[in-house]
Amino acid sequence: MFDESAFVARYGGEEFGILLPRANQYEAIKMAEAIRQQVQQRAIIHQASDVFKCVTISVGIMTVVPSEHIQLISIVHGADQALYEAKRTGRNRISAYSHHKEADSNV
Repeated sequence: MFDESAFVARYGGEEFGILLPRANQYEAIKMAEAIRQQVQQRAIIHQASDVFKCVTISVGIMTVVPSEHIQLISIVHGADQALYEAKRTGRNRISAYSHHKEADSNV
């Protein structure tokens, strides 16, 4: 699923980050959806949840075109905003944010 340039790390208690240096936004969304579906298909019971009976994941995606003007914190912030948009709009879904020199856009 991941190529050799991918990097996966825990980021916070229940959050994980996946860096995909060779992926565009379409590829990142496709990969995130595959992961989301695999988690859902496992049907792991989540007794403490009032939202879903089983464990699900919400995914925030941030894509950027590399540039010396983009700060790491803005990439993390964009991914975090996208994650909370996915949670706010119903959970068990993907939200993407893209930062390009020309314009910002939400997907």
